Amino acid sequence: MSLHVQFRVVSTWSQGFQAEILVTNGGQAPMLRWTLCLTPDWQILEIWNARHDGQATQGQALRLHPERPEPLHPGQSSTIGLIASGSPLIPRIRSCWDDGSPPLLQPSPGCQG
Repeated sequence: MSLHVQFRVVSTWSQGFQAEILVTNGGQAPMLRWTLCLTPDWQILEIWNARHDGQATQGQALRLHPERPEPLHPGQSSTIGLIASGSPLIPRIRSCWDDGSPPLLQPSPGCQG
């Protein structure tokens, strides 16, 4: 299985920014469930196309899940949007899915499985 994750800043202003996280299934089989774990240096104020477990506060581990429990088919992408306060620094992101495969990006301390 292969889950590709891209973080992109859409716009910025003095106190915050808007960003997108693009998640793409680069594997050969549908992914039934997946999670992104991140530890941002900013605070999420609003999020769409996903739900989160955790405080969504600066420096705290946070788990993002797709808003709808539909499989992500091979080649298919899902975009998570967010508005945050703070500087638009790219967070460390770890991805995981049902088979417990290893991280694709830098691990986020405190955000297990």
